Amino acid sequence: MPAAETIAGVLDDIRFHKDDYLIARLDSGVSVKGRMPRPQVGLEYEFEGRWQSHPKFGKTFVFDGYRTVYPKDTDAIRAYLQEHAKWIGPQISKRLIEAYGEKTLEVLKTDPERVSHEINGITPARAQEIADLLKENEKAEALQLELTRLFEGTRVPRKAVGQIVSEWREEAPAKVRGNPYCLIDEIDGIGFLTADHVAQKVGFVVTGKPRIQAGIVHVLKEAAGAEGHTCLPAAVVVDRARELLGVSDTLVSEVLSEIVTKELLVSAGNNVYLPAMYEAERGIARKIRELMSAEVVKAEPVFDGLKEDQIGALKRALDSLVFILTGAPGTGKTFTIKRIIDSYLFSVRR
Repeated sequence: MPAAETIAGVLDDIRFHKDDYLIARLDSGVSVKGRMPRPQVGLEYEFEGRWQSHPKFGKTFVFDGYRTVYPKDTDAIRAYLQEHAKWIGPQISKRLIEAYGEKTLEVLKTDPERVSHEINGITPARAQEIADLLKENEKAEALQLELTRLFEGTRVPRKAVGQIVSEWREEAPAKVRGNPYCLIDEIDGIGFLTADHVAQKVGFVVTGKPRIQAGIVHVLKEAAGAEGHTCLPAAVVVDRARELLGVSDTLVSEVLSEIVTKELLVSAGNNVYLPAMYEAERGIARKIRELMSAEVVKAEPVFDGLKEDQIGALKRALDSLVFILTGAPGTGKTFTIKRIIDSYLFSVRR
């Protein structure tokens, strides 16, 4: 991957902006794209990212992070204020610019007390609110850039960076470095393999318990999603987790025992469950028990149009309290179900 570069320019034209995703043109004619919550035409930005070539659209600068360059000219300052501090109208922005010129934004950010004393129409509370807003914008941009650099070379989606910033704020970098595996449960679109990639980059201990725990949970999630298992034998969990994580059986077994004790997983017999799968299986068992205690409702079978195997299925369905109909696509399951329903409807109407 090519090294990251930094470019700067005034945002001249927004071609597309949806869900914080921006495609725009700078005053230099350069096209840029990336995530930016509130782009503003006329403001100067510094972008950090890489050049990308497209056979149809040519060169585009794909940015991972950006920062707003505080405007110096009066028109840009006025536009910035009215965009980010909507309670500042034309008259107050005029007074601010007349008083502080190109240093307007810097004074607003660093000396709200002075502003409230010198500018008619801005109370101390409002001046502090403006200062906090400017600092917050600056901090959020810096934080996004720091996280982008932290995730560089990993599979963390760009969209996730914005969610991390909004949910974890300034704690985000320390939280990621302290336990990258918390990304799995708290941030959309990040699974074990991506979190493990981040962990390797930040130097997280390979034998650390958060990693082993996340690996064990991943094994059970994969068994459910890819294989349809509600649980796995504990020995199989240990074996698969050992292969995935590259650590000893002993270490996996120790962590597995700990997280079962903490009720983060459920142990039943020789099997280990994710809690949601355990409850789902128990719920199905309760429902089947309830159905098995009911009385069979007699119905006259309607065989019209059924083949031999479908007729057999219909008979078993009408004679059973619980019946499971299986079959490959195109074998007539839907038509068989229709005839089961028809049989009961016909009997009720007689």
